[in-house]
Amino acid sequence: MKIIKKGFNKQPTIAFVANTAWFIFNFRIGIIRKLQVLGYHIIVITPDDNKYSIKLQQEGCQHVPIILDATGISIINEIKSIYNLYAVYAQIKPHFIFHYTIKLNIYGTIAAFLNQIPRIAVVCGTGYVFLKKNLLYYWVIGLYRLSFALANEVWFPNNDEKKFFETKKIATPSKTRLLPGEGINTTFFKPTLTSKPQDKYIFLLTARLIWDKGIKEYAEAARILKEKYGAKIECQLLGFLNANNPHAISQNVVNQWHTEKIINYMGATEDVRPYLEKVHCFVLPSFYCEGTPRSLLEAASMELPIITTDNQGCRDVVEHGFNGFLTQPKNVSDLVAKMEQMFLSSKEMQTQMGKKGRLKVIQNFEETLVLPYYLNSLKKFGLCPSYF
Repeated sequence: MKIIKKGFNKQPTIAFVANTAWFIFNFRIGIIRKLQVLGYHIIVITPDDNKYSIKLQQEGCQHVPIILDATGISIINEIKSIYNLYAVYAQIKPHFIFHYTIKLNIYGTIAAFLNQIPRIAVVCGTGYVFLKKNLLYYWVIGLYRLSFALANEVWFPNNDEKKFFETKKIATPSKTRLLPGEGINTTFFKPTLTSKPQDKYIFLLTARLIWDKGIKEYAEAARILKEKYGAKIECQLLGFLNANNPHAISQNVVNQWHTEKIINYMGATEDVRPYLEKVHCFVLPSFYCEGTPRSLLEAASMELPIITTDNQGCRDVVEHGFNGFLTQPKNVSDLVAKMEQMFLSSKEMQTQMGKKGRLKVIQNFEETLVLPYYLNSLKKFGLCPSYF
């Protein structure tokens, strides 16, 4: 594959590298747009998924496709991944690289080091790999330890992960930085005057459809509440099926819940706002190794009270009794109790929780708070557009 470079010597070129174009478009497009306005040329390096690869190009990014097995553990394929990244970096020669997601944090950092390109690994949650202390767990920790020794900096979206990586001596404290979450555009995600249904109370869970997001617990809680309150309560589920994930929920299971009218499955969407504005409460009973769940930030920014777990990343967004309730992970009875408590609470209390939640997001997770972290690191390496 021949990659054509035009005019990159006239402006600093920054690469964003992840395991999907979807990830970069949904979680980093705000930062990318701001960097472009400041004069940076952005290259996005991910596997090609057509839809989001095209969207990124329409945003003015150059997209460079790579081949990557996101979940495989074949040693030969993993070595090939490192070599392919090394070759791409050697040909493109970006001035700086930001790596996201587990494999790119590891393999991309190694490849960038071999090319002597400044690099930062951004840990966006450790995912299902860290849920069990098996051989894969220790293998990944070893790879993390090697790659992070080669990183210029390692960024974390919540303090729980930062402490874990430092305590396990995976990342050196002098290299680690704590980000204000993923960052979210609170002007885009804002409350509206859309009226909510008066004849029923609606809970909504939005997530990738994997078990670790607490979706089974949500369905069991929904069953109990429906038996007690009938049509007065509706539990909606929104999200895409992820068949490539080993913890994916099958279409048959989701269809069964929907057929039994336990869960109202709404499908998948590219814009969650029309759904959030029509529900009363957002629920995320996740026991996943979260970064800072964007779904919680979106819901809080739109002034919804939230029920989520006392889990890493989740408790950074929700304070118990302040802008929602915290439940114990994998505890259905506790989840039922908190959902019932929210359902029976006054409209005034829920409204105040929603307003406090939005203020918390504006003060702690607004996208503009994340941008300085990127700019300061780029300036540290002399990567200001005016220097080129």
